[in-house]
Amino acid sequence: MNEHEETIVTLEFKDGYTADCFVVGVFDCDGAEYMALAPDDGSDFVYLYEYKQIDDDNFSLTEVDSDERWKRVAEEFSTIFEDDNIQNMEK
Repeated sequence: MNEHEETIVTLEFKDGYTADCFVVGVFDCDGAEYMALAPDDGSDFVYLYEYKQIDDDNFSLTEVDSDERWKRVAEEFSTIFEDDNIQNMEK
């Protein structure tokens, strides 16, 4: 992902629902990378997924696998992106 592009990711859920989301940023938590995605619907909701870069043009997103890990990732996200001071965390 180029840091000067606004990237849209379409999430597809098991129930058939899809959501177009803006990439808020990529950040590290406990040795893994995570992507924060904000739906393009005006809400304040944020999706958090484990992120892995496959190659220059492709990446994978994986659901956070446990409540404990999700809580830790959400806390880290809140710390990094607090007070609407959203920063581009790409490497």
